Amino acid sequence: VYLWQYRSSLSPLASDSTAAALRGHTEERELIWHIDSGPPPESKREESSSFATYHKHDMGTSDAICCTALSDKYLLVGRESGTVHKYSLPRIKLESQFVLRCRPQKLALNCDGSRVSIIEINGVLS
Repeated sequence: VYLWQYRSSLSPLASDSTAAALRGHTEERELIWHIDSGPPPESKREESSSFATYHKHDMGTSDAICCTALSDKYLLVGRESGTVHKYSLPRIKLESQFVLRCRPQKLALNCDGSRVSIIEINGVLS
């Protein structure tokens, strides 16, 4: 799983000259982990959790990721077995897992992350 957060101090109403002056004021944070091992602990995230320093493991997975959904509070990762992982943001901590009776094809969260819709592989909305 690769999660990338980009922030800019630039206001959308700023003029072009202000935008040119503030181009250097951006902040990028990224985190990468294998879905079966979970995100690294917060104490070790700076060491090997960026895309540039991530060491690709030769381990595959028998339960691949088939869909994702993201809100400002949660990251949902759906897997082929029907398991859905719910991570809280911005700390990226596994909050819960739940198992569906079907394989999810598409996940969607509402604006505040309080409801999720699931379209299964047969096209049925749950």
